[in-house]
Amino acid sequence: MKLLCVYYTHKPGGFCKRLYRLMNALVARGHVVHYCCLDKAPASLSTSVVQRRIPFPLRTRNGLLFWLLFTTWCPLYLIGASLRVRPDAFFVFGAYYAGMLRLARIITPRPLTLFLRSLVFRIDEINDKPRALRSISNFVDRAGILSATQVVCMTKTMQSELEHFFKLRLTNVAILPNDAPTPSQNRERTDENSLGIFEKLHEQLAECKLVVLTSGVIDRRKNIEYLLEVFETLVHQPEPHAAMLLIAGDGPLLQKFKQFAAERSLSNVEFLGWCDSLDAVYPFVDLVVHPALHEGVPNSVLEALAANIPVLCADTPEMREVLRMPELFFDTKNSQSLTSRLQAILESPSDNLGRLTVASAKAAEHLRFDWDQQSCRLVEQSTER
Repeated sequence: MKLLCVYYTHKPGGFCKRLYRLMNALVARGHVVHYCCLDKAPASLSTSVVQRRIPFPLRTRNGLLFWLLFTTWCPLYLIGASLRVRPDAFFVFGAYYAGMLRLARIITPRPLTLFLRSLVFRIDEINDKPRALRSISNFVDRAGILSATQVVCMTKTMQSELEHFFKLRLTNVAILPNDAPTPSQNRERTDENSLGIFEKLHEQLAECKLVVLTSGVIDRRKNIEYLLEVFETLVHQPEPHAAMLLIAGDGPLLQKFKQFAAERSLSNVEFLGWCDSLDAVYPFVDLVVHPALHEGVPNSVLEALAANIPVLCADTPEMREVLRMPELFFDTKNSQSLTSRLQAILESPSDNLGRLTVASAKAAEHLRFDWDQQSCRLVEQSTER
């Protein structure tokens, strides 16, 4: 079967990891995948995937001008690509890209499987995107969702919120959460910069009673400010360095939070920058904390579970559906909720961390399945409808 997929460019993080995993799995099953993208994909994408570079005049990959030009040009390019490839089916990650394919699918009417990784309208609201831009984004997303043959949500919560926001009743929905990946599926080369940072912190981390890690794109949605408030309280405890917070990631608010930590002398907080792999730091980590205000099924949590590291997450409907264990949540409206949990671990680490480890292992049980096989099957089934 010939398949066509589109995404604008490579981005570090879980989104592209999953996209590449699906394409790699599809070619491994004998399908021919044509991937339309502005830039060359990294080595983690199989050489069997046919990469089609979208010609584009700008080097930048963000900003209003970029998105206006790309949104105008991409649908036209995809018409030509579809006529050349003549795919048996389309698949995309994100409703925006389903919208970009609408014209191509009028000329080449083939089924489209849309994998939703998060709810863009929620992210735009949290990040305070201008209302006019949100309206345009919502219009394109709605058009993409309506045009899809099949919509794959990660949780039933995601489906409900989607239907409520767009005032839709979707009958073509499948639920497929992310899995807790095996080490081979998640393997990325640890860059030299990351290794240097970890070597520098080795002694400091070894002396801590509790090492906490959070990772991801640093924007409002990730709620890093909440964690900084918690560790500001802990740094004024009798043992200021009993607990250490490691923040791995990059994003628009990184410098703001670095300044926040410096102004408040948070010597118990370290910013690691973006790390392609956290394998080198996991042996020092006692707990992964994920305070995000909205997620689909976050890879950072799943990777921690796969590495047998206990997790604590923001108490959101999506995460409750994914993790299912009430012991693994804290209230993001009150920093004392997490502060008291961490203080309890510091006072009795073997008991409290032990209970979290058991609960996390139970939460991971239903997340150990063959995601590659199930996602491929959903794409394959679209042609059977």
